[in-house]
Amino acid sequence: MSFGRALLKGSAFGLATFMAREGAWILHQRKAAQLVAPELRVPRLYFPLSAHSKFSTKIVSAFVSKPTVLPEGVVVSERNLDGPRVLSSSSAKAAIEDLFAQTPAGPNSVVVREYWPLASGNRPLEIADVTSVVLWFHGGGLISGTARNNDGYCGRFAQRTRSAIISVEYRLAPDYPFPAALEDGVIALAYSRQIADEIGVPLLVSGASAGGGLAAAVVQCGTDCGISIDFQGLIYPMLNARTGIQKVPGRGDFIWTAQANQYGWASYLRSMEVVRGLKIVQYAVPSDRSDFSRLPPAWIGCGELDLFYGESKTYAQRLSSSGVAAHFESVPGMYHGADAIVAEAPQMVQFTNHFIEAMNCAVKAACN
Repeated sequence: MSFGRALLKGSAFGLATFMAREGAWILHQRKAAQLVAPELRVPRLYFPLSAHSKFSTKIVSAFVSKPTVLPEGVVVSERNLDGPRVLSSSSAKAAIEDLFAQTPAGPNSVVVREYWPLASGNRPLEIADVTSVVLWFHGGGLISGTARNNDGYCGRFAQRTRSAIISVEYRLAPDYPFPAALEDGVIALAYSRQIADEIGVPLLVSGASAGGGLAAAVVQCGTDCGISIDFQGLIYPMLNARTGIQKVPGRGDFIWTAQANQYGWASYLRSMEVVRGLKIVQYAVPSDRSDFSRLPPAWIGCGELDLFYGESKTYAQRLSSSGVAAHFESVPGMYHGADAIVAEAPQMVQFTNHFIEAMNCAVKAACN
């Protein structure tokens, strides 16, 4: 057989193998989609995309992201927080600096985006009208996403809760592995606590997906360091680094897969040999915590088809078992990120409404 014929035969075999594999994947997705609530079925669920490298992560982010527009009636500004200066005025200064002292970089400069709702008629909102300060963490598997991408969500969030939203532009893995994002989050937490104290309102911490997991880790760290937090709202949070090692049928078939989750965690935890044995390592994986008793009340919401369903439910149960008020919102037929992808679907409107109601109720409870 000539070299040309052999090459052609090999290419044909490779193409046939690829087509068979992709065909099997598409058939699997079509079957899996039968479990998805009809109102949540969209074309992008059938595309074979998964974050497993820096390049593929960029493609996935561009594919699943939707344009975000800041709603009217909200003022947004960006602020660069000087880590050492923020911590120097924090009551938890000593405890936080003790954690940071052994890490490679120490306190960092952190960028946050602040969203302040306007009163009726677009007049400047009086400080007395603000009901709370909410520290927010965007999603993206710890490897992608930006605070700016959440402008629309945070703007509406600020309006509906009459809160000042502080969204953190935390550093991303693999370029900045653990504990970089945690350090950024804790600095932003100390700053948010100061703002809440100045206004005289409760402080809530929230986030979605990887942002939900990072919010949980920051809450754990902040609580242990003596920072008072009134509530945590976790939307399908990324809490357990072992999720995805073993596939659970019917979970993680869409948007954020087991393969993507393992890549995200591997990227984030690739510095563990450097920090192993240090105090801060206990905040790397939120689900690994042993003592939940002193953590603030929580609302945790997750769809039943989401890869994070099991870990989200378990986290809520462990909070409840430790005497912490925790509500778990379970949504049939919902996959990861459906509330952002099909936000107008009635089921997702209800999911978001329940989250907002929980945050508003937490503010009332904290003020009583």
